[in-house]
Order: sequence, then structure tokens, then C-alpha cells
Amino acid sequence: MNTVFVLEHSYELSATGEQKTKLIGVYSSRKKAENAIERLVLQPGFKDFPDYFNIDEYVLNQDHWEEGFVTETYEPKYSVWRQDDNGNVYLVKDRLTEIDAFRLVREYEKKGHKQTYWAKEIL
Repeated sequence: MNTVFVLEHSYELSATGEQKTKLIGVYSSRKKAENAIERLVLQPGFKDFPDYFNIDEYVLNQDHWEEGFVTETYEPKYSVWRQDDNGNVYLVKDRLTEIDAFRLVREYEKKGHKQTYWAKEIL
């Protein structure tokens, strides 16, 4: 059986949950893929995430994905807050899209309220 070894570097951004994956290369042996890791592990970016290299062995001329897929998207949610003259902070509304949150802030500011309003992402 002919096989190849695929080397990737993959990690998840904690703030957004976004997966960052880089295909490094396809090698004829596991040892050659390991040698590539040794060359890259001290390079900018990779040295910050040295434990996120993956080597997977694949048989040639064979399907390795045999079913459908679902695309998941991340849409951040925002909350709108206000601070009164005494420094007290209150939640105005949450679970808004970014556009709706900033629109609500503008609406309150246009009304001439003395309080301070702002929107922030819910983490």
C-alpha cells in the first residue's frame, strides 16, 4: 500500500473559536514530516504554538471523507450597557448582533441622555 504523511499546524483562537490550520506539506515518510517540524518549530508564529503540529498518514487512491458536512459559523453577540451619573453600570439589552447593538447605542445617545452608553461583545 502506498501512503503519504500530511503535516499540518492547527490551533483554535480562544477569543473567537476560529480554527486556524496551515497545510505544511505532504511527505513520503513520517521521518521526513518530523524533520519538517524540527525545521519550523523555531520560526515566527510556529514557536508560539509548538505543540500544534499534526502528522496524519493517508493511503493513496482512497477516499478519506465519505460523508457530507455541515458548516458552522460563529456570529458574535453583543450587549449594550449604560453608566449613570453615580458610576453605576446597568445592562440595557443583550444577545444583539453587532449592528443592532451599536444602532441601539446611537439611538440612546441621540435622545440626549446624560448617561454613557456602550456596546461590547459577549465572550
